[in-house]
Amino acid sequence: MGFSAASDGTFYASGHPGPGTDLPDPLGLMKSIDGGESWAPLSLQGVSDFHALSVTREQIIGYDGNLRSTTDGQKWADIGPLAPTPYALVGNPKNTVVLATTEEGVWRSTNSGKTWSAPGGGPQLLTAAFADLMTVVGVTPEGSVYLSLDAGASWAALGAKVEQPAAIGAAALAGGRLSIWMAMERGLVKFSYDGTTFTEETR
Repeated sequence: MGFSAASDGTFYASGHPGPGTDLPDPLGLMKSIDGGESWAPLSLQGVSDFHALSVTREQIIGYDGNLRSTTDGQKWADIGPLAPTPYALVGNPKNTVVLATTEEGVWRSTNSGKTWSAPGGGPQLLTAAFADLMTVVGVTPEGSVYLSLDAGASWAALGAKVEQPAAIGAAALAGGRLSIWMAMERGLVKFSYDGTTFTEETR
């Protein structure tokens, strides 16, 4: 399942419908303007399951076996294959940087996915999230936590390990502090980072 939010609060999602619904399978691209209370189909119903999905300032990017983009949610353009397959597409709806976490490392685009730079020795991340325009928090498959302060161009290990998250969210606070949320098997877990120490807040 792919999920991403635009800067105006619109939610976009893809995946497979739950049991007992009459929605097409796969869902294609779905849209919610009421915080997820209701969803409306946009495009590619019964055709595409976007395993990875992200919103940038310019467009929506999804991966369903091919990398595709749309500016209106209706008409899609094939950007082309991205090898290897991305675990996640990570963007910020207020800029044009997109990161693709893969088994080879983090691929990076500065133009909303039109072109990509191969990993330059950075970590192999499973998932990541922008906290602001430049700050990104990521987690490896083994649970090591990494931080980037230049929109994914370089990374530093925080020396912390967590359980493998299914999804992650982050927000930048005053004084360089971060709040980080991770969806794990035991539920939604909140962490904080004060520039020195990474701490779990919800035990």
